[in-house]
Amino acid sequence: MNTDNYQKAMDLVWKFLTYRSRSEKELKDYLRKKRFSDDTIRTVIKRVKEMGYVNDTKFARDWANYRKNQGKGSELIKMELRSKGIENDVISEIVSSSYKSREEELKQIEEIAVRKMKKMGDIPPEKLYNRLIGFLTRRGFPVDKIIQVVQSLRKNADFE
Repeated sequence: MNTDNYQKAMDLVWKFLTYRSRSEKELKDYLRKKRFSDDTIRTVIKRVKEMGYVNDTKFARDWANYRKNQGKGSELIKMELRSKGIENDVISEIVSSSYKSREEELKQIEEIAVRKMKKMGDIPPEKLYNRLIGFLTRRGFPVDKIIQVVQSLRKNADFE
């Protein structure tokens, strides 16, 4: 392996990591895009992992918490973590620990739904609920939980 290439790759990785933490797959993809050899990539990844700068489990936990706090749902978070190369068993563990209970995610959906409904103004209830379901689905919440929350809101006369 060329030590010059190794140093260039390390410099790029350090710069890439200054913006936010990354998954191992993100680093590999980035270095491949920069046309480094597989040997150089393996060596660089091994080194930054040894130094503690790449840890997929910690990355997944931080990502899930960040996206949850942004009002994103568990299904979207799972999809994003998969695309970042996180293993399915780690994803399941992280997402289930992000939501302490089923009720926690339902509460989050309801809070977001109520805020959105207030912004939607005077539109017919059926159209409002259809838009709300679409909005919450795009946010990445599970459809069964969305339906449960919307049905509960429909029963509440304050929103009719």
